[in-house]
Amino acid sequence: MSNILTTKQDTNLVLNKSKSMINLTSKILSRKSSLTIDTNEEWMKNLWEWADKLDIHSTRIPRNRSKLSSLYSLELSNINEDQFSSVFDDTNEDDTVFEEVIFPREIAYIKSLKSLELDASWSDSDTSYLKLYNDITFNLRKLEKLKLLDLFIGNALTKNIINLCQIKEIEFHSNGLKEIATEIGSLTSLTKLSLHGNQLTYLPEEIGNLEQLTYLCLSCNQLVDLPKSIIKLKNIRTLSIDQSVVLNDEQKLWINKLIENEYDVFIGGKNFGIPVWTEELWQWCDVNNIGDYDWTDDKTPFEYYSIGVPRNRSFLLKFSQLNLQNEGLNSLTQHIGKLINLESLNLYNNNLQELPDDITKLAQLDYLDISKNPNLTLTEKQQKWIRALEKNNCKLDYDNDLFTRKRTLT
Repeated sequence: MSNILTTKQDTNLVLNKSKSMINLTSKILSRKSSLTIDTNEEWMKNLWEWADKLDIHSTRIPRNRSKLSSLYSLELSNINEDQFSSVFDDTNEDDTVFEEVIFPREIAYIKSLKSLELDASWSDSDTSYLKLYNDITFNLRKLEKLKLLDLFIGNALTKNIINLCQIKEIEFHSNGLKEIATEIGSLTSLTKLSLHGNQLTYLPEEIGNLEQLTYLCLSCNQLVDLPKSIIKLKNIRTLSIDQSVVLNDEQKLWINKLIENEYDVFIGGKNFGIPVWTEELWQWCDVNNIGDYDWTDDKTPFEYYSIGVPRNRSFLLKFSQLNLQNEGLNSLTQHIGKLINLESLNLYNNNLQELPDDITKLAQLDYLDISKNPNLTLTEKQQKWIRALEKNNCKLDYDNDLFTRKRTLT
């Protein structure tokens, strides 16, 4: 009987002690929770103070706690021309010495960020951003895009990079990198990797695991060769390497295949992937005094309607509006059909007698003006093409007698 009593007393004692421990733990957790809130407020206050000091607009770094903690994208670039212009005012006559502007580590506390761009190319500082980089790769695990320009982060791209499991784009330019951690190979969602202007002497074989890569820039480094595994990158559409890089036979075949497919392959700054047709198109433009596309308007390049043809291949392939009215053209480039993204084509008031056969490949047109070309005649295929455009609600302007004109046989 006494044994049973003793056991019950011991059990009650243990239960009481357990309840005491639970209460104590709750108090500690409560204090820790309040401490976390205070800490959050502290880093926010520090970040706001830094932003206020440098006159960074609240649209970039919100001064509201809720908005800051849910910030999706942060871009701090060209700061000497924008929000920091007051700090670096060359007209200052009192020779005031301003404190060197350094990106604070508190940036890495904005855990909601999916896109982060920091550009220190405006600064002459030799500050090491290794701690900030480590904070970013440890804390910002939702990042999909990370762009660090002219931020010295040390000799090696550390293994912390493995934490960025959702990352799709990495641009590290002029960061003083000499090594890349093998963990880079675990970032299998990566589509863009740009390591321009570093001091890399080799790349790990794990680079070949990045099979989703479409863009790889390794220019202006000290690479002697490339990893053998690089030929596994089947989705590459843009490649940039230095001319001094030694390639093995398999790598040469891989690069030649990229060039044959008319992808952008830059070797020593020269694009070997530019197809012959783009060169011929630009030559036709030069002969007919058709200038480069005018990019000076505030609108995006593809919203702006102007006479001209882009001399940049990437813009050329996205080109959507071509205005060649009143140019006195006797013929149109045979490569017009290659501009498959054209939505508007204006050939008003020229001297065209015929259109190239490939023009019928322009299936996305929603505006076409070929009026005031009195000698223009169409092939049967081109007539069907125009009728098809008309059925697709394309706005058409052409002379009333265009379809009854007879072609002159030569």
